[in-house]
Amino acid sequence: VYPIASATKTFTALAIQLLVGAGKFSLEDSITELLPDLPEAWLEVTPRHLLTHTSGLPDVAVEPGREALLANTRAAALQALHTRPLDFPVGTGWAYNQTNYLLLLMLVETHGGQPFQEFVRERILAPLQLASSCFGDADDVVPGRASMYETRAGALRPRQSRFPEFMRGAAGLNTSVEDWYRWADAWAHGRILTRAELEVGWQPAELASGAPVSLAPGTSYGFGVMIQSKQGQRSVGHSGGGNAVFRYYLDEDVLIVMATNGKTEEDALIERIAAAARTMTAR
Repeated sequence: VYPIASATKTFTALAIQLLVGAGKFSLEDSITELLPDLPEAWLEVTPRHLLTHTSGLPDVAVEPGREALLANTRAAALQALHTRPLDFPVGTGWAYNQTNYLLLLMLVETHGGQPFQEFVRERILAPLQLASSCFGDADDVVPGRASMYETRAGALRPRQSRFPEFMRGAAGLNTSVEDWYRWADAWAHGRILTRAELEVGWQPAELASGAPVSLAPGTSYGFGVMIQSKQGQRSVGHSGGGNAVFRYYLDEDVLIVMATNGKTEEDALIERIAAAARTMTAR
């Protein structure tokens, strides 16, 4: 069992799409109407903006994508965020931002009628019999979890990753590669959402200008997934923590899940695995 860190965001996006499909809210609703006591300046922010990191909201993480937070409780974190201006006008840019997935967790709890972790367990993990998958950070006991390592000051050291419960929509899921593959296979092949629903989240996010989000040539972002188009091959997936990554190559119908107990260049490594798989298939 390995922590998958930010790859948890794909599970959160799936939870949101399940609620949208159930008619609980729409992707275009204002989050200030869906959640209580949010600043007026956030009126134009929608679930779609949160899913795609185009909200412009201030980041609850002290550094983008890092574990250090403005506060250690949800109430204190929200209070700190309320005093900060938008980083850019809503929908006009892209910035990877943990606040987005904090608010998506709150949407699941408010409109799903139960704590976020219970919703994910009951609606996603349990139906697929993912017995090895659970939430927890380095301070929690997670049965069978691998010891994690990183290099600091030239020496190999134990790695401690901490994601408080209110941030578990952004990171915090632990799973085995077998469980993760079983989930990804069901997700990619329309056994949780329909293919039409999936395709909505597999499209590059669109900015207010009408331009698609472009993170690099051939790379964009959808609903909790990185979207790539390289050498005519489309793929969707997400990495996490420098140690875990999954990717589904749509046109080839190839799915790869990878996790390690040490930091690596996971996105580059999965491309090498995919290239090796193509070579084997060609033979």
